[in-house]
Amino acid sequence: MAYNKASDYRYLMKQRAFEQVRKRFEDICSIDAQFDEAYSKINWERRNEAETDVVKWVDAYAIGLLLDEPPPPHGEEILREMWTAIQDTKRPYMIMQARGSGKTSYVECVVLCALSTGKTKFPVFISHNASSSVEMVKDIFKCITETSTFSEDYPEVCFPYVILNGAFKRRQTYHKHSTELQYRDGFLKLPRLIKEDGTEYATSGSCVACRGITSGLRGLKHGTLRPTCVILDDIQDDESAGSQSAVEKLYAIINKSVLNLGGKGKLSVLQTATPIQSDDLTDRIRKDKAWKTTVFPAIIKWPTDILKNPNDGLWKKYFDLFDEENSMDLKHVKSLKFYKRHQKKMDKGAEVLNPRRYKESDGHISALQALLEKQHEIGLDAFFCEYQMAPKRVDVLLDISPKKVMSKIDPNVKYKQVPDGYIHTFASLDLNTSFAITSTVCCFKSDGSCAMIRARTYKCNIDQKLPDAQYNQELYLKLTDVGKSLKNSGIDIQGIVIDGGGRNFDCVCEWCKNAVSLCGIPACCMLGKASHTFNPLLRSRLKNAVGRTVLCGDDREQVKRGSGSKWINFDSDYFREAVQRSLIMPLGSSGGTVLYNDLPLNHLDFATQVCNEQLKWKKSKPDGRTEYHWSSKDPHDYLDGMAMCFAIACSEGVSTTVSIKRHEMESLNGERQRNIRRLQMLRRKRVSVK
Repeated sequence: MAYNKASDYRYLMKQRAFEQVRKRFEDICSIDAQFDEAYSKINWERRNEAETDVVKWVDAYAIGLLLDEPPPPHGEEILREMWTAIQDTKRPYMIMQARGSGKTSYVECVVLCALSTGKTKFPVFISHNASSSVEMVKDIFKCITETSTFSEDYPEVCFPYVILNGAFKRRQTYHKHSTELQYRDGFLKLPRLIKEDGTEYATSGSCVACRGITSGLRGLKHGTLRPTCVILDDIQDDESAGSQSAVEKLYAIINKSVLNLGGKGKLSVLQTATPIQSDDLTDRIRKDKAWKTTVFPAIIKWPTDILKNPNDGLWKKYFDLFDEENSMDLKHVKSLKFYKRHQKKMDKGAEVLNPRRYKESDGHISALQALLEKQHEIGLDAFFCEYQMAPKRVDVLLDISPKKVMSKIDPNVKYKQVPDGYIHTFASLDLNTSFAITSTVCCFKSDGSCAMIRARTYKCNIDQKLPDAQYNQELYLKLTDVGKSLKNSGIDIQGIVIDGGGRNFDCVCEWCKNAVSLCGIPACCMLGKASHTFNPLLRSRLKNAVGRTVLCGDDREQVKRGSGSKWINFDSDYFREAVQRSLIMPLGSSGGTVLYNDLPLNHLDFATQVCNEQLKWKKSKPDGRTEYHWSSKDPHDYLDGMAMCFAIACSEGVSTTVSIKRHEMESLNGERQRNIRRLQMLRRKRVSVK
């Protein structure tokens, strides 16, 4: 019995010691006293006044944290528009601002205000890539952790973070409940503060997250909390803006993923953007009546002098002096004196978005002067796009449409029959191994005239996650089936050309080596190159360049390119243009393309795909090559297949409607030789100097 009493006594002592340790630990972790003291020091008069208007809130708390100076009058208008947007769950907003006008800083101010006042619980920043949106979360976090007027008036948002001073692994409690602080790149959680009566502050447990537009949007949530506000900030880049298919993809992501992030809850959406070119995502959304779009150009009203005298006014004289000083490498003293002398007349009638947009250290004395100098520097087209939200619409160079293509049906050309006078017949296979193999059969005359006598797709559903060996095996069998189908079509096909780009190259080369034994038709692998990277003067070990094609891949290149099979490099831009030019030529003209006789509706898919890439512009480079810019929309497999047929025909001596002239080739060759001689002379001089 004595033993039991002793053991019970020791147990009670241990329990008491444990309770004392736990109480001391809870006292250490608790921020009750410190938080209550900080909460009692809130300047409620300042806070209540600031919360009556977002502009007053920004002036009171964001200056020095997110903005260097108070926003100008039009900046205040932008802030109020953004404030309305992130609370309006009925329709999405897009606000377009000039480049460098502070749209990202403005939206950060508005989101911080909405978080702090409990107007939103879970805003999500979405940018073109995740790293850009991470910076926005970092800016919000920096405002919360710094000691400032904001942290003094909003201790329920800032104090738990400020007191930890970056040590977030340390346990922290308020009224015996963990504050559950979280911060990592791309995610921030505000403190969870439960009062003595069990209620919580309006900001308790709010979150901020970020994502890239193409990554991890579906199912975004934190616990049971789903996004309440989405900020889309510059989600397109130059490359995606130039591709119609990329624009449609981004637009589909917004409609399918972004607008449904709220789940059952209500969601507000605000996109801030600057257009990159015509027909980009901003243009697509501006045409959507479901969106509300507001535009804030850098120059709201142009000076009267420019409107009335664009060619001989005071601004024209100013830039004449400006250019003269540039040409002589002088400081802009004379032009600045001219502007100071005539500033009143030169500025008359003008209104700019931000009158403070200038630096006297750069020689500017007004925002209008700085903006017009920027226009003079980058050109009118770029300025109207980047600063005025009015990109110049670029007309397509080739006026081609599905209706025009379907008008090229020739009653004399029969399906799967080579017309009289056509001497070359080729079949092309464009590979989309996850969906289909697209096949076209074309006949050619020596003058470049083409007749398309067969167009068909073969279903192909190869799992892209298969190992290379198994993937190649399935593709090999599928090519064999398609090759036999072409052989059994009854058409005397001289050769099959196959798209060998990317993962398909080794398999296509291997199949082409055995094509005659497999299906009775010779085959060749085709690799398309952009025009500005294709060298028309390239000499391979097998054959020189012929008609924008180069035959490559002799046995000595086996180690370099796998199987060592022959393949053809061809200028894909050049031949896509050749196909489209041939289709807009009058029916029956030399060098034109005709379609086999059938109902126009049966050619609709072919005609649509051929037109899905629109040529916007071509630019000649100093070395004689040409850079193409296309507006692309998927699918365009038939156009790619036709381009391969034109390329193989051209390599056999058939001319095309845009073939390079002999004297142009000689000129390019001469220029190339002169450049080589210059380089050799420079090398000799360097050696002699050493």
